Amino acid sequence: MGPWQLFGLRLKVLPPVVLVVACALALSIHVLGAGQATQSTSPGGSQSSAPIYFPPEGAVVRAGKIIIIGRDSDMPVWISNKPTIWQYRHLGLAALEVALTPGKYVIGVGDFRREINVVDAPPTSASGVASSANPAENAPVEPVQWHPMSPTSESCEACHRGTNKAGGWPSVSTPDACFPCHTSVQLEAIHAHPMEHLHHCQDCHHMHAAPKEHLLIKPPKELCRACHES
Repeated sequence: MGPWQLFGLRLKVLPPVVLVVACALALSIHVLGAGQATQSTSPGGSQSSAPIYFPPEGAVVRAGKIIIIGRDSDMPVWISNKPTIWQYRHLGLAALEVALTPGKYVIGVGDFRREINVVDAPPTSASGVASSANPAENAPVEPVQWHPMSPTSESCEACHRGTNKAGGWPSVSTPDACFPCHTSVQLEAIHAHPMEHLHHCQDCHHMHAAPKEHLLIKPPKELCRACHES
């Protein structure tokens, strides 16, 4: 067999330009495949490399006790240059509770940084507009809302029960996860709907980072129009 004969086929010497292009293409495919393989996935199933899941980037939150949720890690959590440790760690998730006064804070883990704004927001009316008589303050104030919780197994696992098929953090099954604290009668009265229409709580509510009051993901009228004609 000659030097350019392979599997019964005689190959001609390729021009140098073709060889260079072929090598560059093979290298780009290899790099692309490696990049796809290193993408991480957050517990909610979305692809994310951020070690902090909550609060979201640029979030405005009310002053007081704030829950920080992230990927489990042995590295400390830095809050404006002050290190602290996770208080709760389970199935790849970690959480801690801190008390923050109004101001801007940078939350960091390793080289990652996320900025949030803590405000001493005035009480809001049902429309989400500040009730202050001062015109300068009479503007929508809608800090990020989240369901009452604490960084403990009793709090987190009260809603996230068991494990998912991959052995990771389980999703919340509604409305069953709500019933230990909320009866079906209460839920029907609050929403003015029979329970058969309330099974998918996530259609209207977000438990960890809701942009509207009452853990709503959109204004009430906009949510109602999804099922009811205006």
